[in-house]
Amino acid sequence: MRSGDSGLLSPRALVEAWIGALNSRQADRAAELYSPAARVEDEGSDRADGRAAVLSGLTALFREIPDLHLTLVSIITEGTTVAAEIAGSGTTRESGRRVAIHGAGFLEVERGRIRTQRFYWELGERSPEALNPKTP
Repeated sequence: MRSGDSGLLSPRALVEAWIGALNSRQADRAAELYSPAARVEDEGSDRADGRAAVLSGLTALFREIPDLHLTLVSIITEGTTVAAEIAGSGTTRESGRRVAIHGAGFLEVERGRIRTQRFYWELGERSPEALNPKTP
């Protein structure tokens, strides 16, 4: 869904496109959804300032968990602020162990791009169902 007549993605559509790019392991496409001056402050990770740093972080993530798959469990938008809950799973390249990921956080959207991202993640060697009770 586009936001008004500006041709920009709405905050909800932007987050949905972000999840789609992550699931198809398109680091370049996902990074393009961030503002050039983006700031990512995810718990347990180094802060990433700028689109190039975001791309570097995504490339490292896909290298570590090459089969990562995420599901947008819930999303709430208020103006340009998005609150999202995400669940997923993948197999770590180094250990070969299956991991489950669950997180919640906030994104601020500016001119159709992610300007700031703050997520709080739980990572475990549990089934995705254990972290996401809505999974069938």
